[in-house]
Amino acid sequence: KKPDGKYEVTLRVQSRKFRDDGKGNEKEIPVWDWMDIGIFDENENPLYLQKFLIDKNEKTFTILVDNPPFKAGIDPYVKLIDRFSDDNVIETKKN
Repeated sequence: KKPDGKYEVTLRVQSRKFRDDGKGNEKEIPVWDWMDIGIFDENENPLYLQKFLIDKNEKTFTILVDNPPFKAGIDPYVKLIDRFSDDNVIETKKN
């Protein structure tokens, strides 16, 4: 919590992209997609939701929100194909 009453959330995300050749073989390709970054309260209401160009495998975002954050993540509504979407959103931690 900041002195002005807002909450600062630092979110480090990782993203990898693969292409399937139709025969079951996957090849990693560069990630270059617009993805939602979301921060949510304890009732899963969005405090912040905005699209960002994800052009690297790892990125860090620092975002200010007005209310206490409970969860945060990348592509929280799983708009992109994702075999392991259960790790897209995690609970926040106080530092």
